[in-house]
Amino acid sequence: NGVLLKNTKDAGIPKNDSSTNLLSNAYQSCCKNDGDTCNWFYTQLPSSNFSTYREATLVAEFGNSHVKTFDSNKYSIQSIGDFVVFKTNGYILQGRTSTQENKTTYFSQYALKVNEPAVRIIFKPDKNNPSFLDVNQTTPSSLSLSSFSLQMIDNYTAAFITKSWTVEVHNDGGVLYHWVYIYSNDFTTTGLMGTFDSNNTNDFLFQNGSTVFGTSDELEVSIINKFVDSWKLNGNDSLLEGSPDNITLTFPVVESSVSKIKKLLNNTEDEAK
Repeated sequence: NGVLLKNTKDAGIPKNDSSTNLLSNAYQSCCKNDGDTCNWFYTQLPSSNFSTYREATLVAEFGNSHVKTFDSNKYSIQSIGDFVVFKTNGYILQGRTSTQENKTTYFSQYALKVNEPAVRIIFKPDKNNPSFLDVNQTTPSSLSLSSFSLQMIDNYTAAFITKSWTVEVHNDGGVLYHWVYIYSNDFTTTGLMGTFDSNNTNDFLFQNGSTVFGTSDELEVSIINKFVDSWKLNGNDSLLEGSPDNITLTFPVVESSVSKIKKLLNNTEDEAK
């Protein structure tokens, strides 16, 4: 079924012409049995060598009329409000949608709340760019239990980076995108993490361990709306209400996030060879 657990001598993956089927089956089999191993999946690298694998990177992209998931499938959402974009025991990242154009939902603001003081947090657009804001937190300080509001400017990028995960925010021509990279299994997600395959096969929605399967045509609008509503915040839970410790940050112009993602994936492939 394509599920590969770490540290197993029998690790391997059968040749499968449909990566969507493979990943969908892996999610279905693994997540139903053991939520702690939900992100332990591998992809073939390179395609001609089926004994070489690397861990798949989970990617969620919002804006520009669609949600783009880890396997590059897309689906449109329409909703205005405050949402949980990413959540762990130590962090919560929230996003606010406030405008709709051409039936498209855009995230216009983000807020990050930090609950763990002994951690390094970096706001860093590009490691090769000398102009970046680097916030280090290794001891309890005013950064602990605080919120950061991001008002993004065109062509600006910000990133929240820890050992286990990265959240990158990029404003491209007035459209806000965010990418979430997961590097370990020490996380929980509260958000829309679904896949909608243009070929209408093995589509599914995934959120907080619950999974809904069906094709794009079979998944009714009411199901999708209910799913989106499940990660919308109550007003009292929002970090985006203008609390006194909110900070507005700006960042230098850097290369596009798409280029950086391609470089990241290429570097990962090179390291695996």
